[in-house]
Amino acid sequence: MRRNWAVVAATGILLFSGVAAWGQAATMAQAPVVSSARAADQNRWVFVGPYGDVYRTTTPLNNKLHVWGSFEVWTSDYFRGLFDGVQEDCCDLSYRPTLAMTVEIPECGWFPAWTLTGGIAGALSDVAPFDSDDVGEPEHWYQADVFAGWAAEIGDFLVGITWTAYTYPNDIFGTRQEIAIAARYAGDDWLGVLEPQVKAAYNIESCSGLYLEGSLRPHMSLSDEPRWPIELSFPIAVGIGINDYIATEGGNCVVFGEVGAEFLIPLNFIPPEYGNWGLTAGVFLMIREDAVRDADAGGFDDGDNCILTGKLGLKWAL
Repeated sequence: MRRNWAVVAATGILLFSGVAAWGQAATMAQAPVVSSARAADQNRWVFVGPYGDVYRTTTPLNNKLHVWGSFEVWTSDYFRGLFDGVQEDCCDLSYRPTLAMTVEIPECGWFPAWTLTGGIAGALSDVAPFDSDDVGEPEHWYQADVFAGWAAEIGDFLVGITWTAYTYPNDIFGTRQEIAIAARYAGDDWLGVLEPQVKAAYNIESCSGLYLEGSLRPHMSLSDEPRWPIELSFPIAVGIGINDYIATEGGNCVVFGEVGAEFLIPLNFIPPEYGNWGLTAGVFLMIREDAVRDADAGGFDDGDNCILTGKLGLKWAL
């Protein structure tokens, strides 16, 4: 267990040191959904994602109602250190569509502008996840997470509150609900380039279990070509499950970490009236301690302490 903590810490420190050395060479990405090198006067807004994170993005349309989403293909499915449906196997894929809507509410007196977001994030697989007699129909559609949340930009900080209901169309598990609070620094200085975020999630279904996470997303531009402004980011996250949030046996405090490299290619040849579109590709390494790996009560998790995952995706925002 101590060895796994050391691996997580050492990996995070090395990556943090490396990207911090770029300093002013990196550029602030305004768009976790889709980043774009188009005009700087695009409409900027904040929103929450399905699992409690808070983001800021831009779109060329000056509307107050935004529709956004993504379709991603992953080589495995692990969530916060736990097996979530698809093993680490390049032959088995997880398909993850997300569709959401965000409405902007203008500022009123001393109260800043804010947004309300609602949507659904699904997960399907080309193999039957959770090889069990308890799996119902449709067996390949194993996740449909409904979420809603509030977000605002206050000074250099983005803050958000998200409610998520984890549902399983194939009935392998019961519905679970949680509430999450997140804050991200998004200033224009060197710290803003790293996009640090802290997040806390609480299981309101069982009224027990707390999840804490700290993350960074340092990034830089690799191309000045207006039509193909490629961005490279190095997401880093460390998550801690407290009071049996992740593990029920010896799980008063368990930890996992994840590091990765991700490319984002904005599709700026698409006319602005159709919104912002982008392609993503990345590889991620998750490192977890034994208590996290052994927390799978159903015995579905055949993974090791280190899980390597790749993804390809299309993201868009109107």
